[in-house]
Amino acid sequence: MLIRILFFVLLCHVSYAQSSQIRFANIDLRAAKQRATIEDKLIFIDTYTQYCVACKRMNREFADPKVAKYFNKHFINVKIDMETEAGDILKSAYQVVFLPTLMFVDKNGNLKFKVDNAISGAELLAFGKHYQEKIYPGSNPIVHHSTASSTTRPPRTPPTQRKTTSTVSKPTKAVRTKTEPVVAAASTRTSTNTKTKKASNPPVIEKTKPSADDIQDDGRGEKVLYVMGQGGDNLPPEILKQEAYFRLQLMDGSHVDAASKYLDTQSDWSSSANIKFIFDFLYSVQSREFDYMIEQKPLFEKIIGAEKVKQTVDILVTKELERAYPRPNLEQAKTLYGYVSDNHAQDAYEYMLSRYIKEGNKEEFGSLADRYFKTYESQNASLYNDYAVSLLQKSTAKKVMKWAYENIDKAIVLDDKQSSYFLTKAIIEQRMGKEKQAAATAQQALMIAKESGQNILEINKFIDTIL
Repeated sequence: MLIRILFFVLLCHVSYAQSSQIRFANIDLRAAKQRATIEDKLIFIDTYTQYCVACKRMNREFADPKVAKYFNKHFINVKIDMETEAGDILKSAYQVVFLPTLMFVDKNGNLKFKVDNAISGAELLAFGKHYQEKIYPGSNPIVHHSTASSTTRPPRTPPTQRKTTSTVSKPTKAVRTKTEPVVAAASTRTSTNTKTKKASNPPVIEKTKPSADDIQDDGRGEKVLYVMGQGGDNLPPEILKQEAYFRLQLMDGSHVDAASKYLDTQSDWSSSANIKFIFDFLYSVQSREFDYMIEQKPLFEKIIGAEKVKQTVDILVTKELERAYPRPNLEQAKTLYGYVSDNHAQDAYEYMLSRYIKEGNKEEFGSLADRYFKTYESQNASLYNDYAVSLLQKSTAKKVMKWAYENIDKAIVLDDKQSSYFLTKAIIEQRMGKEKQAAATAQQALMIAKESGQNILEINKFIDTIL
């Protein structure tokens, strides 16, 4: 009887665990569209790679019971590993540039929503309900809010979550003309276009007939009709500009095309109003707007402020280094660090080495470290230790052991409070036949570990081998 009860409890626990997380189907986008057609549902796509830390954080949000229940009921949920063939297809079709990228597409593959940043479960649920109700009206129960407005709109989010991509060309040299009137800027900044190759038959953001929701007060008591995709190409520049800021608030990705359309009408990007506009829509280092800001940096610093420009460049470079897909190579990293550092070559090497360690790419790490440590003196103790460990794994030759010993000593000089560094040194000494020295170093590692609360298991195992 007890066994039956325990089995029942275990079964309930497993059932609850499965229901309290989004169930992702192990299928590609083509199969997902077939299922969405049969079941008449939207598709939710989560993109990831094994090395993407932010992608792993999103898994915790997918385990939110409210999010899981809603998405399992209303969406065909698909996870796409971007390092697979399916990932290559998705990148080309939807211009995936940063990870994680979350998307809603309809059964025909048309993009409805796209955000390329980690968001909270509450935000994901709000977006999901908004677009589900938009495509399938009446599918959600009425939610009563304390606010006066009952109009369903996607929630506002920080600027780092307002993202999408499209293909653009670099502008010609701007010519100064009479400065145009300044339009009130949005309270946040977001994206520009990235230089990515368009798919031969790319999905589109569906254009619908303008509704009452498309008519907004422009802040000056006038009503503006926003008609992107409805003859919008022929609109005056001022309307296109207002359109871009309006689209910025919609969070459906259409603000990028709107901003691009406005900038394409401008022969003079250097006017004060246009400088502010470009800065408001900055998004990626791989864009014509970012290139222009770098070329005209003194002008941007004069109009925007040097500190704000610096902060924005730092943010965009960090974003490219940490979340771009595909990840930057060494030469690209040197270019990126060139925007923010005087030691861009060394910084790029250390970025690549640290990345290889996180990714577990021992072969690439060892090869690049050989080049790096023969040229540069680092201030990164961890890298010296990692290099010494890689040399231990590579060979037992005396010359290699001597080089490993020199590098672990440099790590300890920089940081003598890490027991793992002393353990590495003890192992090298043992390999070099210095048993007594190795035992003394191991005891030193054990003392440091106990004093600082570090793990002593591996140290004790090593000590047992030399007693």
